[in-house]
This record gives sequence, C-alpha cells and structure tokens, in this order.
Amino acid sequence: MRGCLKSFIASRGREERIKGSYVLIIENREDRSIEVGKLGVIHFRRGFYAYTGSAMGGIEARLDRHLRPEKRMFWHIDYILAEMNIVGLIFSETKNSKDRYECAIARRLASSFEPIESFGSSDCCCRSHLFYSTRYEDLHAESLIAFIDPHSDSNSMIRALASSGIGMVSFFE
Repeated sequence: MRGCLKSFIASRGREERIKGSYVLIIENREDRSIEVGKLGVIHFRRGFYAYTGSAMGGIEARLDRHLRPEKRMFWHIDYILAEMNIVGLIFSETKNSKDRYECAIARRLASSFEPIESFGSSDCCCRSHLFYSTRYEDLHAESLIAFIDPHSDSNSMIRALASSGIGMVSFFE
C-alpha cells in the first residue's frame, strides 16, 4: 500500500509532503467487538467502514502510521486498524494547512451511512468520523462525491478541494 501511494505522489512530480483531508475505506471481515479507548467496547458488523481524517503532517506519514502494526494506541482509529484492513484511500491536498475539511466530509457521509457514534470526533462537534456500509462500492462512491459534488452542503470546501486535485488509491482485493 505504501508503494502505491509513493508511486502516485511520484507520478505527480512531487517531492514535498501532501497535506490535506482523507477517507480510509476499511474492511471488517467478521462481526467483532473491539474496545476503543475511552469509547469502550463497540460492536462492529462485517462490512466496510469509511473513516475521515486530516493529515496536516502529510498523507504519506499518516498512512504509514495507520499501517504500522506496532504503535501506541492513541486515536480511536488505531484500535480498529489492529483488527481490520485498509482497502482504499481517497485524499485531497489543501493549499493552506489551516484548511481542514474532514468535518464537512463526515457530515456528507453521515447523510448516507450509519455513523459509529462519537468515533474519531472527540475534538469536534461531529456525530462521528466513522461510517458503516455493507457495500464497498457505496462507501467509495459517496466518499468521492463528498470531495467533488458541487451541490454538497459545503461548496467552499468542494471548490478548494477540486482546485488542488483529488488522489485515490484502491487496495481492494
């Protein structure tokens, strides 16, 4: 996966870090309960989850952390990635490191998918930053729309993201 992302970045002729917002598509192959830090035990159904976040230190560094098996459990996402697999990544660069669009993306995904209450949103007022679907294709398509739909509830975010370009890496087997 890291190689795919590095190849994508190299193909854009870029050496510097890409900062911005992202959506991870995650596969859970079986029903399971996971203790997620202070949220406690959460039951996760078999299926797919979309997690939205920001990578102001660079998307490559953030993905490396998400993929690293040995790490201190800090964020909610760390707990589930120890048990589930990343199968896709959609991201967009922001021109200004103060521009963080993960909450607007989360609001868009919340309108179509079941949120996992309070997951990944302890530092904002979002209901969640993790959403469930039985179908990979639905999460993937709606995540792309969240980045590019000019009719979304957050037109300024969409214009900013579209002007800087959207990248996508799919790892689905």
